Amino acid sequence: MARHDSLSRNPEPDRHVSVVDAKDPEPDHAAIYGRMKARMLGMFGQSPWIQDVIHSAFETFLNKAHTYRGEGSLGAFADAIALNAARDAMRRQRRSSLLLSVFTERPTWPPLTPTPEAETADRDRIRRLQSILESMSPKYRLPYLLHNVENMPISDIARVEGVSEDAIRKRLTRARTEIHRRARKDPVLAEWLEAEE
Repeated sequence: MARHDSLSRNPEPDRHVSVVDAKDPEPDHAAIYGRMKARMLGMFGQSPWIQDVIHSAFETFLNKAHTYRGEGSLGAFADAIALNAARDAMRRQRRSSLLLSVFTERPTWPPLTPTPEAETADRDRIRRLQSILESMSPKYRLPYLLHNVENMPISDIARVEGVSEDAIRKRLTRARTEIHRRARKDPVLAEWLEAEE
């Protein structure tokens, strides 16, 4: 009798195949159990959970034997049940190890509130940035603040300033360039800019 390619990892010879595939009205349960065990051990090796899966698969075979219609070999029917049982066991194993890791490994989350050191550093950067903005011409400072702090659209800024949208875009570009140029000269802001980029 020919072996199935999907079952070729069987470590034992196919001594059970001929008994299982015979068109007996009463199948040899020991041979079927031996075939299922050989196939599963061949596919998955000596895993700690494999013996339970083999027994569960054989129980499923006994419960579903009445649904076998004789269209294929009884051995293939048993192999399909064994493979499905092993697949289900692997899924359960993966799920249980994921659940176990959730309850055993404590994730380290960043603090929700900034540390006092981070707050002090932020205040210092803001103070230095305000100093740069105050030294700029209002022609550039106002559009920059309205657009970047107040989130005002360029069209609204243009209407408030009484100039075209292109003029506001140019002022915003010039303001950003000037802020970056001055910030690179400041050691604290230069470090912050490098971290942001």
